[in-house]
Amino acid sequence: MAYTVEKILDKKGKGKNVQYFIKWKGYDETNNSWEPKSNCNCPELIQQFEASLHPPYAEMIKEAITELKNRKGSSRFAILKYIKEHYNIPERLDNQVS
Repeated sequence: MAYTVEKILDKKGKGKNVQYFIKWKGYDETNNSWEPKSNCNCPELIQQFEASLHPPYAEMIKEAITELKNRKGSSRFAILKYIKEHYNIPERLDNQVS
């Protein structure tokens, strides 16, 4: 039985160790799984996902600080709020910044 990728939800690793978090067509979220690129067989979905990724966190933080200086300041909370409002970021960002 062949599995079909419905959507790519996330990415981890670098180089040959890249894995994508896959939503499988016809299955609920409990069946989502991390898969190496070689198991995905969906180059168009990978290309779309990669194009939607945000710049490196350091660049986003630098931009947030620059923009926030003109407003109310650049606390950690304000920076996180700015990044969430302006970029497509994974939900786990809260854990990475805290």
